[in-house]
Amino acid sequence: MKLWGMKTAKNLSLKPSGVSVAGGIVVWAGYCAWAMAAAAESSAWQQRLEQDWLVTERIKLQDTASNTVSTAADAIGGCDGVKNGEWGFHTGSDAEPWWQVDLGRSQALGRVVIWNRTAGAERAARIRVLLSDGGQEFTEVYKHDGTVFFGVQDDHPLAVDLKGTSGRYVRLRLPGNGYFHLDEVEVFGTAEPLKNLALRGVADQSSTSAWSTAHTIPMEVNWREAARAALANAEKLLAEVSLPAEAIRERQDRLNRLTGQLTEARDNSARELFLQARRVQRELALRNPLLKEFDALLFTKRVPGSFNHMSDQYYGWWSKPGGGIYLLKDFATDSPKEQCLSASFKEPGSFLRPMLSYDGSKVLFAWCRHYPGLAAETNKLNKRRFFEHFLVAALQ
Repeated sequence: MKLWGMKTAKNLSLKPSGVSVAGGIVVWAGYCAWAMAAAAESSAWQQRLEQDWLVTERIKLQDTASNTVSTAADAIGGCDGVKNGEWGFHTGSDAEPWWQVDLGRSQALGRVVIWNRTAGAERAARIRVLLSDGGQEFTEVYKHDGTVFFGVQDDHPLAVDLKGTSGRYVRLRLPGNGYFHLDEVEVFGTAEPLKNLALRGVADQSSTSAWSTAHTIPMEVNWREAARAALANAEKLLAEVSLPAEAIRERQDRLNRLTGQLTEARDNSARELFLQARRVQRELALRNPLLKEFDALLFTKRVPGSFNHMSDQYYGWWSKPGGGIYLLKDFATDSPKEQCLSASFKEPGSFLRPMLSYDGSKVLFAWCRHYPGLAAETNKLNKRRFFEHFLVAALQ
C-alpha cells in the first residue's frame, strides 16, 4: 500500500515513518500500518444501529416542526443546563445585543457564572451584567475588562461576584453592534449558594438570527406510525430481493407477525416493535442484488468543527482533532469490522470527504492538522500563516 499526497506548502511537519519528500509530493513508501479493530460484538453493533434509528426519527420530527423561532424560545438555550462549548442562544447583529433571565422574584444574589461559547469567544470580552427588580429599568453592576474568557474549553467560566445585590431580572449585554451568543448562564443566590436560580427559567433576548433554535420541550415520536412506515418499506424491499422461496416466506411471516403485534400494541411497546421492523428493513435492504459485488464500505469519522460556516470551519483554527478514513467490512452482517486506513497520521488533525477512484484502487481525502491555539487568533484573514497545515492525500 502506498500513501501519497500533494503538499500545499514547504514546511509540513507531518512525517510518519517511511515517508520521503520530493518535488512537492509526499510519498509513503512501503506499507501503511493497518489498524484492524476487533470485531464488534453483535449486541454492541445492534445497539449502535438502534441508537441511529431512534435519533433519525427524532430528527425527522424536528424537521416537521415550525421554522419560526421566537426570542424567548432561543433564549431558553442559555439557561437549559447544557454546557458543551457551543452557543446556547444566538442573537442577530444588534445595537447593544442582550440576553436576560427572570428569576421569578427579587432576591439577594451571590454570583453569576457565564460559560462562553468556544468559537468566537472574543465577542463577549466586553460583557456587562445588569440587574432589575421590575424588568424595565436596569442597573449595571459589572463591566468586563476585555479579557477573553471561555468555559467548557478550559473549565474556567467567568464568575461575577454580585455581593448580595437584589434583583429579579439578570441581563447580560454587549456594548456596540454585533452578535451575542453564550453557552450557558448560571445565577446563584445568597440563601442557597449552590442552587442555580436561572436553570430552565423564563428567558428572553434582543433578537433572533439564522442560528437561533427553538429550545422547547421536544415532541415525542409516534412510534406506532414510525413502525408502520418501517414495515411498509420492508414489504417493498421484500419484493425486490433475490432469495430462495423459503427465505421469502420466513421474512414475510416475520412482517405479518409484527403487523399483527402492532395492531394490538400499547404505546409503550410500539417503540420496540419499530426497532424490530427496522431490523427486518435493514436486513432486506442489504440483500439487494445491486450490493452483491460490494464487500466493504468506505467512510470517514470526523469530529465536527467548532465553528459553523460555509468554508472556514474546514481551516485548522476551527478544527477538532480525531477520526480517520475507514473501511467497514462485512457490513451486511450483524458483526461488521472497522478497518482504519489512516493509522499513519500520528499528528492530531481532522479528516474530510474521502473519494474513491474509478477503479477502486485509490482513496483521495483531505487532512488538516489541528493547532489548539489558532482558535484565539484574531487575524484570520491572513491565510498565509496557516496554509501549510493542509494536505490532500491518497491511499492506494
